[in-house]
Amino acid sequence: MTTQPGGYGDVYGRVGSTPAIVDGIVYVAGVEDYLFALDAETGQEKWRFQTPKGSMNSPSVADGVVYISSGDETLYAVDAETGKEIWRFSLPKLQIGNPFWSSS
Repeated sequence: MTTQPGGYGDVYGRVGSTPAIVDGIVYVAGVEDYLFALDAETGQEKWRFQTPKGSMNSPSVADGVVYISSGDETLYAVDAETGKEIWRFSLPKLQIGNPFWSSS
């Protein structure tokens, strides 16, 4: 990974979301087509998941699943450990904003 002053480096592009931090892993989406999982201590990339047309929304994490909506009008569920897609759901129209998840 190359670094730049004031940023993580060119590998991450522009960040479009607030990160979610769970069990020492930072999940953050970029406007340049990827959801990233990074080690919170070292910043090392664990995996990346392609989100077509990027995402300006913040990921949510629950029960080992990362949820992220993308610019392609799709909600994705991604395995938090592997970065593999679990399922996807086509949204009726582009969702601007962050999803809210609760377990109660």
